[in-house]
Amino acid sequence: MSKLAQGEQVVVGKNKWTDGIESPLVGDSDGGIFMVDAEAAQKTIDALNNTRTSRDAARVEASLKALAEAAKNGENMMAASIECAKARVTTGEWSDTLREAFGEFRPPTGVDGQALTIESDTLEQVRAKVEQFIETNGYRPRIVVGKPGLDGHSNGAEMIAVAARHAGFDVIYFGIRLSAADIVQSAL
Repeated sequence: MSKLAQGEQVVVGKNKWTDGIESPLVGDSDGGIFMVDAEAAQKTIDALNNTRTSRDAARVEASLKALAEAAKNGENMMAASIECAKARVTTGEWSDTLREAFGEFRPPTGVDGQALTIESDTLEQVRAKVEQFIETNGYRPRIVVGKPGLDGHSNGAEMIAVAARHAGFDVIYFGIRLSAADIVQSAL
């Protein structure tokens, strides 16, 4: 009998403290799927359009020009940014101006160039199963890893992809900023 089964090794949720409450993330009427309220989204779009039509266009243009110059010259951009806010420059206009000056940072993502140095008996068992799969089927087992959108969870997806590759799998991972449809297409 294993230490786990005998209770000598505690695994929370498995043999100790197994009671829990239902996750509030999936308990709501939407089933945990965030849905954009179309009416609220339209109000936001209307407010944006109202801002754009009611602001002083010349002041907007001048403030964005000053921001671009400060960025290009390596100057402190705080005063220019404050003037942009007072001129009612949108976040998109402000960030587009800075992207033109600095370019867009795309952090390195994905599994290319990533490696694990972890070795263990369990890993060797998995690799043996992978080799057996290859002998039986004539190709490596494949895993598709996907993470729609962009947030910190993409780090976990990449860790899974790197670990699977380390164990011998062919890994299909096209990175971040994908839609669910893009991930399905990568699987196909």
